[in-house]
Amino acid sequence: MNKAAARRAVEAQPDIAAPLIQEIGSLLQQIDRAVAIRLPKAG
Repeated sequence: MNKAAARRAVEAQPDIAAPLIQEIGSLLQQIDRAVAIRLPKAG
């Protein structure tokens, strides 16, 4: 999914797409934090 697809989805069905996009963003942040914890520090 890219920004253009997300924008079209929100325009077409805002009641469905907006909360879904927010949930995807939240899940991606959780994944990012989990990966950052496990990666060795650079340097």
